[in-house]
This record gives sequence, structure tokens and C-alpha cells, in this order.
Amino acid sequence: MEIDYTGVFYDALRNLEFQDEVFLIKELKCLQKNSFFMGPAFTTFGERVDSSGYDKVDKIRLKMYDPRVIPKGSVVVLQTNDNSVAHAGDITLKIYKRLGAVAFVTDGLVRDSVLIANNGIKCFCKGMTPVDALNRWALTKYNIPVEIQGVKIGPGQIIVGDSDGIIAIPKGTTTAVLEKAMEIFEKENIVRATVMSCSTTNLQKNLMQEYKKYGRW
Repeated sequence: MEIDYTGVFYDALRNLEFQDEVFLIKELKCLQKNSFFMGPAFTTFGERVDSSGYDKVDKIRLKMYDPRVIPKGSVVVLQTNDNSVAHAGDITLKIYKRLGAVAFVTDGLVRDSVLIANNGIKCFCKGMTPVDALNRWALTKYNIPVEIQGVKIGPGQIIVGDSDGIIAIPKGTTTAVLEKAMEIFEKENIVRATVMSCSTTNLQKNLMQEYKKYGRW
């Protein structure tokens, strides 16, 4: 059975003595139900641009759409440096999906949210607006270190998330975190099975036994 919720990754990182500010991205809106995802970060960076040179700058994102650029299974992460326009919309996310990305995470805004909610790629954002980015903002760099809500994320860093929040697993710790998360996941499944299988008369007794054996769940 595969892990399909973020809580166990949080518990694993805390168990390994990481502090929240190093890995936890909070308060982004999730546009889909059943939203769990996991994959390596494909990092992108945008900024306000002058309208006179917009056409030239905007071609950067078109180069990024080469299928050799974004690895399949990626989580596209966008640092926007802006809060005044929509930094992605339905068509952009459809492109990411066609290129094999599994999720899109941004500290900025999106538009076409109703369409995005149904197009199959997980989307996490600060909010929504109909305001177009044309001649105002552009994606200017990719495959560089970025920062989302104070959490530093590098290209290829493993990102997991669902509607509870998003976690950037610190570089160099992926194996240890996955092993600890699986350990916690298996323990929680044992407790779940106990809750669902025993009679209510024996529930407290059985849970006390599980607590003594496995500790807090």
C-alpha cells in the first residue's frame, strides 16, 4: 500500500527533528479534492516586466515547453514575486499536464479556476483573480533555486502535498524521510484496523494495548 496523505511526511520530518519553517508550506488553496501528489520539483521564477520588452521575455516560457525540459512526474513550482495578476491559467496547466507534470504549486494567483479544478493536474495557489499577466508579469527563469513562503526549494527536490499543506523534503534526507514516513504509515494502518474491527466494548482496551506497543498515533 502506498502512502496517500501528507500527515505522515510531516510526522516523519518532525521525528527527524526538522523545524516547520524548513519544509512546510501552509495556507495555499487546493483546487481539487483527492489532491495528494508527490514528485521532484521543476522550479520556475517570474517577475514584473516592462511592457516594452514583454514579447521577448515571454518567449522564455515557450522554450520551457520543449518536452525534453520538464521531466515527467514533476511538480512545477513557481515563485512569482508578485500578487497583482494571474500567474497561470487553465491552458498553462493543461500544457504542464501534457508534458507529464503531476502538480502545480505557486505562491501567486491563478485564473480559470473552475476549469483548472477539472483538468487533472493538482493546483495549489495563494488565490484567484481574472487579471491577465500580459505586459505586466512574465516567467523569466527556470531550473533555479526558488523560495515559496520562506521555504527554499531546489530543482529535483521532492515535494509532497495534499489539501492539508505542502512539504518540501530537505535535500539529502529523502531516503530517511520516506523510510520513517512508511514506518508511521504502517503503524497508523494497524491502529485504523483495530478501530474498525473490534467491538466498541473492547475498543478502549485494544487501543490502550496499541498505545503501549506503538506509542502515540
